[in-house]
Amino acid sequence: MITRSFFLTLFLNVFFLFISSGAKAEAPNSYHQYFREEINSLSTIDFRIEKGWAKFDLIGGFADGKYKLKTWKIRPFGQNVYVLYLVFQKKSGSFLKYNQEVKIPFFYQKRDRLVFATPKGKKTFNLKELEILEAIKTQNGYKIIHKSQRLEVKLPVTNGKVYLTFIFP
Repeated sequence: MITRSFFLTLFLNVFFLFISSGAKAEAPNSYHQYFREEINSLSTIDFRIEKGWAKFDLIGGFADGKYKLKTWKIRPFGQNVYVLYLVFQKKSGSFLKYNQEVKIPFFYQKRDRLVFATPKGKKTFNLKELEILEAIKTQNGYKIIHKSQRLEVKLPVTNGKVYLTFIFP
């Protein structure tokens, strides 16, 4: 037979489970944090960086020179606003490696324009001008093919310049 202590224990367990489950009112900002992973994975970025390099003029001179793009990552910041994280690496000798990290905020409106925020102001690139179409004659008429677009960008950064090649499939 079920006793009163069993019901009391069951009630307390359900009560504490309900309290700890977050049944209280939450601010909308906490929802943003809760769904951060989903928001970060959702993006309208439809391009990639094919290659890149940078030329840095740092104080000291030993780390000055040309750096190769090692890795890049894009994170959403707001509506159509993203941050491009770049890591450049320079090898000096067989053991020494110098890394430089660059963070560049940018605005991207799908297939329309790409605007970078640099220390010297905005750098705007009109992507409509890059559109390449090819018409191929078929038996039934014509077939329009969109070709991959390539954009080469030179951006000033704090201690030098960054050169990137974007591919828009």
